[in-house]
Amino acid sequence: MVGITLSSKWEAWELDLLTTCIRQEPTWEEIQSRFEAYGGRELTLTGLRGTASRHGLIAIADETRDEAERDNIVNGLRSTVSKLVTAKNKYLDSQESALQAVLAALPPLKPQIKLAGPKPGIDASEEVANLMLTDHQIGAKVEPSDTSGITTYSFGEYQTRLERLLARMKSIIDHQRTSKRKIRKLVIWLLGDIVEGTDIFPGQAFMVDLGMMGQVMMGSDLLAQFIAYCSRFFEEVVVVCVDGNHGRIGRRGQYRAIDNFDRFCYNFLAFRLADHKNVRVWVAEGHIAIMEQFDFTFLATHGDEFGSTNGVPAASMARVLKNYTSLTGLDIDVALHGHHSVPTTIEVNWAESIMCGSMEGGTDLSVNKMQSAACPSQTLFFVHPEHCITSVWKIKVEPKREMVSNEHGFFTPMADPTESELVLQVPKM
Repeated sequence: MVGITLSSKWEAWELDLLTTCIRQEPTWEEIQSRFEAYGGRELTLTGLRGTASRHGLIAIADETRDEAERDNIVNGLRSTVSKLVTAKNKYLDSQESALQAVLAALPPLKPQIKLAGPKPGIDASEEVANLMLTDHQIGAKVEPSDTSGITTYSFGEYQTRLERLLARMKSIIDHQRTSKRKIRKLVIWLLGDIVEGTDIFPGQAFMVDLGMMGQVMMGSDLLAQFIAYCSRFFEEVVVVCVDGNHGRIGRRGQYRAIDNFDRFCYNFLAFRLADHKNVRVWVAEGHIAIMEQFDFTFLATHGDEFGSTNGVPAASMARVLKNYTSLTGLDIDVALHGHHSVPTTIEVNWAESIMCGSMEGGTDLSVNKMQSAACPSQTLFFVHPEHCITSVWKIKVEPKREMVSNEHGFFTPMADPTESELVLQVPKM
């Protein structure tokens, strides 16, 4: 009983008395259960005295009692506790006997739950791979000085990341196929902002390493090579294209919204892949694409039609999914978006909404205005004919940049103006 704190006000000699009279130093909960099992009351000073009285023992004495009388009290309480322990053991034995009797009387367990098989006509081993490609920002140039050395981007880096994406996607596909999944079809979702543009915001022309012609031609050529390689390990490849805001021509509202350089890129892409008979490119004539896979309905938008809060537009994603469901009259099961560069997956009742990351990662805007630089990534997921989406993979295409201090102790890019190539000839003071 050492260290036990009782709820009522017990005197020190009474605690010592209890410790002395109990042979095995049980816990407070055990003492409480003994008295409850025997006397049916809470173990308090009053309850202890009442219990002792009912057993013909001398009432607990105060400090004026002599030592001999106190010994009698101890012996009496020891006898009481011994009776309580015996009664409790009999009670537990009876409980155990009753339990064993009940178990013996029960009939043998016969499984009533049957393992449900797949729906008729469904190949349970079949799945369709879906790859989201969005916000490649081909032609964008991010210098170390734009982001304090946190991120960089260029057309050369884009090519490296695209090759890394291809290798890692192939590795995941091979891994999935080892579990006897039949993954014969690939759907590629090109969700816009494939090109960076040159006139989307003031000063953008100074933040690119390719003009619009280079962005469209060289970008579509790289993507065509990527898709052509994918066609080697799939029986069928379907490419679904929607445009983004960075392909816009002129100021917002100056031209038709569908006059978009992303569309130029998609059209060149389709012609480059025309000889690949297992590849089909579909370009949305509007701003969205809605497609059926098995019995599930997929909605694809770029994502610039809604804003975000703190970088993760979860509430907007849910609202857009519900709005398009109401607007089209279709039960949309999965909504796919890009634009916000933050990989996110949310559930909206029985539907899902997936936000894909970007190939570019951190930019002047995200780093300096929002103190954010999402890891460059793209999203791969798999669709089952009965269970819809079974797994989602965020494929990172660039490791986190490690900032290292230079010989002067700076982690960020710094320059000494006196060592610049453009030194002003200022007279010495």
